[in-house]
Amino acid sequence: MSQPNAPPGMGDWWPRFLADSLMDIQRGLGQLTGEVRSLKDEAIGRVIRLEQRMLEQERRKEASWLPPLKE
Repeated sequence: MSQPNAPPGMGDWWPRFLADSLMDIQRGLGQLTGEVRSLKDEAIGRVIRLEQRMLEQERRKEASWLPPLKE
């Protein structure tokens, strides 16, 4: 028995095929979302480490201009 809105010659299998395809797409998008989130977190971590290194270099540079401490 054909579905009323089925394209000509498609028969009963097409709604299930479409549903399965949409589920595959949804799973794929979920995986991509997770990967993007992971990449974003990694990028944020790299920026933070870079900023910390730059601040440390700045502190060292400033410290090199100071006269040595006398006890």
